[in-house]
Amino acid sequence: MGCGGVRNEETARRHRMNVGAIITAQTLSLRLPGRHGSGRKIGEAEEWFFEQMTPGDTFVFGGEIWRFMGIEGTNAIVTRAADKEPKVPAGACPNSPCPPSWPAGCGG
Repeated sequence: MGCGGVRNEETARRHRMNVGAIITAQTLSLRLPGRHGSGRKIGEAEEWFFEQMTPGDTFVFGGEIWRFMGIEGTNAIVTRAADKEPKVPAGACPNSPCPPSWPAGCGG
């Protein structure tokens, strides 16, 4: 097993209290652009999903294709996309259905 030990009893106690703790993923609000910052809220998705994207990428959310514009604070700014297929696979975004042209069971 490990070779190290803890430096003091307080550190050991804090570690024991946190073992098995469930950490929830951070979420960002999906919002349309607005005149004074963020506009109307579309929904929420986990932050890790947007960390892998670059502005201009398209993805499926709520059965529609959206274009990722960027992150402002705790908001992911998005616009509706005219694209027929998303750049980011539907299965990559939690709770997203697959586009009809994709095979059944593709994710999402």
